[in-house]
Amino acid sequence: MNQIKTLLIDVDGTFLRSDRSISQVVLAAIFKARKAGIMVGVCTGRQLPTLNLVFASLGTTGFHVISGGAQVYDAAKNDFIWDKQIASAEVKWLYQQITSLGGQVILGKKEVMYGEQGYLDHVKRKARGYKANLITNLGDDWSTPLISVSNLSSELIDFLDHQDKVMATHIFKNTPSAYYDLTPMGVTKINGIKRLAEHLKIELNQIAGIGDGENDQQFLAHIGWPIAMGNAAQVIKQVAKNVVASNDEDGVAEAIDLILN
Repeated sequence: MNQIKTLLIDVDGTFLRSDRSISQVVLAAIFKARKAGIMVGVCTGRQLPTLNLVFASLGTTGFHVISGGAQVYDAAKNDFIWDKQIASAEVKWLYQQITSLGGQVILGKKEVMYGEQGYLDHVKRKARGYKANLITNLGDDWSTPLISVSNLSSELIDFLDHQDKVMATHIFKNTPSAYYDLTPMGVTKINGIKRLAEHLKIELNQIAGIGDGENDQQFLAHIGWPIAMGNAAQVIKQVAKNVVASNDEDGVAEAIDLILN
């Protein structure tokens, strides 16, 4: 009997193709898994506003670990069963320090992403499908589950690596330059997954996961069936039970076939 109850799929480099399109073959496989009784969701560093197109394709069902594990989203209720925020005062202080060191900050709040003008221009030019606003328009409440920091320098990296109120995760994949994700202290993808497992009343060994980037390593190492994409980093392939085709070759569909059979 198949003991896998839940399948969690990373988004960029895994669920999405390199051009950010969504494969109909992959979607068909996901719906097949759901029909077989497996809860399928995403597990991503992306924040809620940036997932509009992904959720539109998956439908309003299931649970999703987002914002690097700081939130677990119930799609059916459009609400969170777990939501851990970085305090507003801490976010404001971090923003001041990061920008003074030449860094750029992006953060999400409700249905809007916030950043500098260059980020807004990028979102508009690439037609990302979500709302973006200037970070200076946030108002009094700057609390957020995750802060992304780019335009890194050695001085800024040293600053981020020595914070004691946020967890700094170095992200390398699918970007011209590396960036950092900052989440509340102690929060990574596996923390969000543990909250989801408690809610679903299942064990971690009843969860399968598919990923490609360094920030997937910890969660894949702690679940029952870790699967690496063909385009995955080597450290991900080393912790995986199986390695499937790349995100441009419907690797997620191949992984689902393995799980179902």
